[in-house]
Order: sequence, then structure tokens, then C-alpha cells
Amino acid sequence: MPASPIGRIYEQAIACAQALRGRAVDHGGVMAIGDSVRTDLKGAAAFNIDSLFVTAGIHAQELGGRDEPDPAALRDILAAAGVAPTAVMRRLEW
Repeated sequence: MPASPIGRIYEQAIACAQALRGRAVDHGGVMAIGDSVRTDLKGAAAFNIDSLFVTAGIHAQELGGRDEPDPAALRDILAAAGVAPTAVMRRLEW
């Protein structure tokens, strides 16, 4: 497991989930949801779990706005960070 502060938060989250469930949590069933490529997505990649990138968050301006992110800008920011999220959406809605 990663020794970085980012890795530790994922370790804590898995430990909490395991405590609540009373059994081990398969990483294949875990997805990180976040709006930061530098922490959320890199942390998920380092922890080897799926990730969902929310574009209307902290990178919205870099991506051309909250409502219509520019696909080329999205590709650029992900490439610059060296990450590839499992999925991308504008906003997290239930």
C-alpha cells in the first residue's frame, strides 16, 4: 500500500468500510469520487482503485467552465497529471 498521505487516507477509508461491514472489502468494488486530479485521482491510481472525476469542481475553470467542460482541456489536464479516471461526469448527482 502507498506510504504517502494520499495513500493513507484511502487505507483509512477501506479500514472504516471493513469495520462497518464486519468483513474485508474487495478493492474491485471501491471507487474514489473526486474533483482533484492531483490528489483524488492520483491517490486512487496509487491505491489501485477505480475513480470518478467530477469536472465541475476545483478544475472547472481550467476545463472551460462548470457546465460544458472542454474535452481537449480535460485530456490535457489528465495527461499532465498522468492519470486516467474510470469515469468522468460534470456533477455528482443522486
